[in-house]
Amino acid sequence: MDPKRVALEALTRQVIVFTHNALFASELERAIDELSGKYTVRSIEKSASPGVVRESLPFDTMKTGQRIDFLEKRTPPVKLSLNIMKMITSPKQKVFTRIEGEPGKEL
Repeated sequence: MDPKRVALEALTRQVIVFTHNALFASELERAIDELSGKYTVRSIEKSASPGVVRESLPFDTMKTGQRIDFLEKRTPPVKLSLNIMKMITSPKQKVFTRIEGEPGKEL
């Protein structure tokens, strides 16, 4: 089945697609985006328990921006601290120095 044809049909009537083909699903989403159509995505996957419904395509079929949003929504905020162990080697001995600072600031 041609994703572009399904997308065109979806502009004039409701279309419901059930598929196991991840490539087809992502191509269909792309085709609908190109036509500026409206759509809703639901995927069912097995996670901690079977039958988990998500309001997106499976992770491996998402666009890069969608993956970033997906991960940001599911990752708790983390306070970053810069703690680098820098090894400086000399011919006679190895010297370890500890550098501490804040992210985004030059050391």
